[in-house]
Amino acid sequence: MAQSSVDGELIGIDIPPHTCPVCKRVNDAVTCPTDSTARPSTGDISICFTCGSISVFEADFTLRSLKDFELEEEYDVAQRLELAQLQQRIRELHPLDRN
Repeated sequence: MAQSSVDGELIGIDIPPHTCPVCKRVNDAVTCPTDSTARPSTGDISICFTCGSISVFEADFTLRSLKDFELEEEYDVAQRLELAQLQQRIRELHPLDRN
């Protein structure tokens, strides 16, 4: 896949497979909305396109769940609102049994 944006549409960059810690979906690509060639680094966040959970990349491309206090410490109110809106849109596109 290893491509950038085409006509404004975001296309993923291949990375080693990583598993969402919430829904267990295995993903092998990422997309950065502000830099189509960016690769994740340790501490970067990931929003699962299946369940909408927010995780953090470790050095080996594994993901761990982002703790609430980390979200509050690292992101301002506007950024947290944007993340919440993105999560909501993903969850509307991919409804899961959340019981």
